[in-house]
Amino acid sequence: MPKRLVLTEEAREDFIRLHNFICEHNYHAANRFAKVLKKGLKQPIIHPLLGKQVIDINILELRDRYIPFGQTGYVVRYLIKNDEIQIIKIWNERENR
Repeated sequence: MPKRLVLTEEAREDFIRLHNFICEHNYHAANRFAKVLKKGLKQPIIHPLLGKQVIDINILELRDRYIPFGQTGYVVRYLIKNDEIQIIKIWNERENR
């Protein structure tokens, strides 16, 4: 079972971008978002296969985890790699990707 959580630079930038966007509209909601997302990021450490396999990319260890927040939710893409979970990307489900 993976024991270490690693955020890529892109995932860190995503987290900051999303937090800042929410903060512009509601400071308290931004703080709640940060707590909910941080808690959700830790779940793959305990249950690495909890996320849904990314079917359009043929890498078995690549997964998406949905984290609900408010009226929407966020997707965390991560890679199970040896003894770690690598958080690759974070986005709002409503974003045009």
